[in-house]
Amino acid sequence: MEPDVPWVSYFHKPYSIHATLWQRTFGWTGPDDSHGCVNIPTSDAEWIDHWASLGTSTMSHY
Repeated sequence: MEPDVPWVSYFHKPYSIHATLWQRTFGWTGPDDSHGCVNIPTSDAEWIDHWASLGTSTMSHY
């Protein structure tokens, strides 16, 4: 992960939902997009961080 990434919510070991300051678009478009994390806009990552309590279940589909 990049240093100083804000609003990180881990869901499995090193994998997380987090703000992505270095991207302008979101969604998987190829193997260079992500290393397992879910990259989302900063405002959405902040909302999730405040909303989800420790132990909240997550499910991801593509």
